[in-house]
Amino acid sequence: MTPTSVLVLGYAVALTAAATYPKLQYDPDTISTCAEWWDNGGSETCEYVRNLFDISPQLFHTWNPSVGLDCTPWQYQSYCILSKERLSSLTATQTTTTHATTTTKATTTTTHAPTPTAWQQLGCYVDDDASSPVLEKQISSADAALTIAKCETACWQASGATVLYAGVKAGNQCWCGSFVGGEGDWDDTKCNTPCTGDKAAVCGGKDRIQVFEPVAGPRTTTTTSPAACATDAMGLASPRPEDADCNVLALSGGGTTIQTFVSGDNVASLAGCASVCLSTTNCTNVYYTQDEHCNLHAGADTHKPNLDSVYTYYDARCFFCESSCRLTSPQPTNVECGVLAYSHGGTALLSRSAGPSIQSAVDCAELCSATTGCTNFYFTPGQYCNLKSGAETHKADPSSPFLFYDASCFKCVGKA
Repeated sequence: MTPTSVLVLGYAVALTAAATYPKLQYDPDTISTCAEWWDNGGSETCEYVRNLFDISPQLFHTWNPSVGLDCTPWQYQSYCILSKERLSSLTATQTTTTHATTTTKATTTTTHAPTPTAWQQLGCYVDDDASSPVLEKQISSADAALTIAKCETACWQASGATVLYAGVKAGNQCWCGSFVGGEGDWDDTKCNTPCTGDKAAVCGGKDRIQVFEPVAGPRTTTTTSPAACATDAMGLASPRPEDADCNVLALSGGGTTIQTFVSGDNVASLAGCASVCLSTTNCTNVYYTQDEHCNLHAGADTHKPNLDSVYTYYDARCFFCESSCRLTSPQPTNVECGVLAYSHGGTALLSRSAGPSIQSAVDCAELCSATTGCTNFYFTPGQYCNLKSGAETHKADPSSPFLFYDASCFKCVGKA
């Protein structure tokens, strides 16, 4: 077994104690391309974690700037223990076979290659205004071994495998961006500085940047994966829903702001923001900042990835599994959804005053979906989930503690 194989195997075993998303508070200066997190509950030392994942003090400090080379301070929070760049290098030549005893199904999933198979040049751009660069994020300023491919790969990895732009300038600078500012010069002769890592190629010029964009789309593969799905403590579905952008630093590019929260449970945790989105009519995505913002949006996905944004973007699909329910969008016009009312007729099926079904209207809808004959329910947050069958005969009353929902107010994926 090669040393690389041993290291990859060690990571596979150790990562059973890690998570894809931080479940505790974390340093905002943590590397943006973190792929795996360690939730430090206080039972393990910093040195133990570094040794477990074979991370040098210098590398651990690079990923987690709040921790010194001497492993202090070591706080009750989440720490990055694997970057996407290191994960890519560890797994580039590894092929593994896994076996599961759970029921599986064949699914078509969309995944990105580590880098696109091709890039195309957009042009040679004038880039002489430091206050308004063509691409907003400088990755390297004096790379003695810069190549175009190296810059393209760095931008692709830094963006989380989303489609951004890469640019080379002055022979030794690499820039990335979610958009291209300015106008192309289109005179390629002004991009005339050889790349420091490939003298046969040109990497921009003086006050000129060559910009490239990936042209290869995501590759489609057929995989066999467990049918089971669950949401974690942060409210995120695992495995991640197909074609949904989750945990992307971004700015809003359109859509309609439904509601904003700057305090309370909805900003205290991502799970709180997720819950209010799933219980809000027409919420399709959120922009979240820990302890500061939970902004609910409606409309098409129009976010713009931005590595400097204080907001993290989540498609609403990031928060529910295929077997879960969410409010139908748009809402049916011939039924009542979320109306304060008392029951007046119909047949009581069952009533819950404890357990997960009383936590949110979505949870109550989940129970209704799984109960034969349920046509509507009455819900009081944290207190009641009462299921009924038969014709809708509620009586609207603003003083009622119950919210009435027709079952058709919710779409439960996987249920006809």
